[in-house]
Amino acid sequence: MSESPRIRPLSEALANQIAAGEVVERPASVAKELLENALDAGARRVDIACEEGGVRSIRITDDGVGVHPEDLALALQRHATSKVATLAELETVASLGFRGEALASIASVARVRLISRRAGAEEAWSVAAEGGEPGAPEPAGHPVGTTVEVRDLFFNTPGRRKFLRAERTELAHLETVVRRLAMARPDLTLSLRHNGRQRLHFPATEDRARRLRDVLGRDFGEAAHPVALEAEGLAIHGWTRAEAGELHTFVNGRAVRDRLLQTALRRAGEDLGLEGAPAAVLHLSLPPDEVDCNVHPAKAEVRFRRGRDVHDALVHAVGEALSGAFVADSGGSAAAVAESVPEWRPEPAASGAMAGTPSPEGGGARVLAVWPEGYALLAGEPPRILDLHAARTALYRRRLGAPGKVAARRLLVPLDLTDHRVPHLWPRQGDALATLGLVAMAEGERLRVERLPDVIADTEPAGWIPELLARLEAGEDSGEALVAAAANHPAAPPTAQGVAELVRVLEAGEGMPEDATRALEAATLRGLMDRK
Repeated sequence: MSESPRIRPLSEALANQIAAGEVVERPASVAKELLENALDAGARRVDIACEEGGVRSIRITDDGVGVHPEDLALALQRHATSKVATLAELETVASLGFRGEALASIASVARVRLISRRAGAEEAWSVAAEGGEPGAPEPAGHPVGTTVEVRDLFFNTPGRRKFLRAERTELAHLETVVRRLAMARPDLTLSLRHNGRQRLHFPATEDRARRLRDVLGRDFGEAAHPVALEAEGLAIHGWTRAEAGELHTFVNGRAVRDRLLQTALRRAGEDLGLEGAPAAVLHLSLPPDEVDCNVHPAKAEVRFRRGRDVHDALVHAVGEALSGAFVADSGGSAAAVAESVPEWRPEPAASGAMAGTPSPEGGGARVLAVWPEGYALLAGEPPRILDLHAARTALYRRRLGAPGKVAARRLLVPLDLTDHRVPHLWPRQGDALATLGLVAMAEGERLRVERLPDVIADTEPAGWIPELLARLEAGEDSGEALVAAAANHPAAPPTAQGVAELVRVLEAGEGMPEDATRALEAATLRGLMDRK
């Protein structure tokens, strides 16, 4: 029997690449981290230029305060930051970035050049890194501010590079990051160029409603209702509309995806008879010590000290905003509609350590491990291996099995695609797909997707719609083609939380499909753990 491997410290290069796996998923996550750095530097204008969806290159230029020449090389090293120096500062951090690992993580999997000039300095300085260790700073020409160039993402980790999607899919993710930042910071001028062509431009404005119209379109702005609530250190403002759709939430200026906020929106919609959560853009402001933003590698999730208060306040605020819309639509009295909106009163703050965010749904499987290849390990006697593709396929098939009764979600930003198969396929298949929740308008080879079935709203339509068209062209049934195509294109790598929710939904319905799980034997476990 061979001797088990000895425990040893990881090399700095390998540790950085592992950290990059948590922070850098795709070009859009690179852009997100660099944009947050620009805002923390006090930028009022940020210009983004990219090539080939950001895989070949991303260049972000800001007019912020710049980096001191002696700090340039440090900026590309892990755990070097100007944002926090003590635990107390970490617990009350107000900046978007604070860990000091984003630039080092990016530099470990790409070719990076950082150029910066501080106000009052006679010249700029630059430093470069290729897959890790930065070189010596050199003089350079640059206005006051900073430019970060990132080229050849994942050039030294081909296993990661092969998981990137098509150019248009990666570009769509980049545009989403820019749009979210534009909604969070209307006082910021933002532009995005792709392959030399202007894609987005948002001039700075003091009018939040105007910025909302610029980002999401006039249709959303005209149908949206203002949301406003201030009490007990919590402020909520934004817009919502009286139909199911996308949710964009910002906590202290940070774009987040939070189950607590999503659940509150669903509750507000259910109280008013909506199928699903209402479309909304919401900004929440709390004291920094009331929210923990250090609970997710990419800072995409947060934890609230008084989670129940935040949940109830959001239900109340959105319900109040929408009650007028339902009165106008139904002709009912405001008093009758208001009865369905729960009154909100903050509960006393919990003492001691940061309280966990409540999960109104509860339940869920215990997930021991998740593999990006599409498998998860579930606790049990014996443990089970879950095939995520088979599980997603079963869920989509069940939820899309009753045409005409499928809950659909309006996209806040319609998705435009061009495909030569649209003219001869969509006139014949469009109506059938619309009964399944996929609503799109065809004009020549152009397809504008306006709604998606709610059950597949977390997939990559820019990736699976071409596959859907190919399957329809091959003669597949429209429902089966939609299920198969969408199941092949999840929006993000699987997470333990997402897997637990998937298992919960399947088991609460018709049960887990037989082909989705199998009992785990010791030999199988060793093989999975040995995967490179």
